[in-house]
Amino acid sequence: MIHDLDYSRTKSTHAERVKRVAERQRNLTVLLLVLLAISVISCGFRPLALLLVAGTIYLWVVFYRLMVAMGTKPAWIVAAMVGLFIPLVQLMVIIIVDYQAREILRAAGLKVGFTGVREEDLARFEQEEM
Repeated sequence: MIHDLDYSRTKSTHAERVKRVAERQRNLTVLLLVLLAISVISCGFRPLALLLVAGTIYLWVVFYRLMVAMGTKPAWIVAAMVGLFIPLVQLMVIIIVDYQAREILRAAGLKVGFTGVREEDLARFEQEEM
């Protein structure tokens, strides 16, 4: 398994970890949708193409932060980040990591929609865990 859900080494509670995964998974999904829209609109329009490059760099940051929040082992993080530089592998890596994040959220009892967990559900989850 590429992630380790043993958080005993840190002071973070389970609810805080689940919240981080939920927020970062939502950020990744929304960012992917924005990048898709920009790539469709940008067809030859140079300023939007530059925005697409900046968005891709930010995608790497969001992706890394999601994997850290999931408790992924460092070797797998490095392998996944290298995979982000290979076009078709990039798509597969993003789909797999997003699926794993959704499974973590579902295991915590949260309902995961198209763009992730709703804010209300996440707030309710935090209150129940405290």
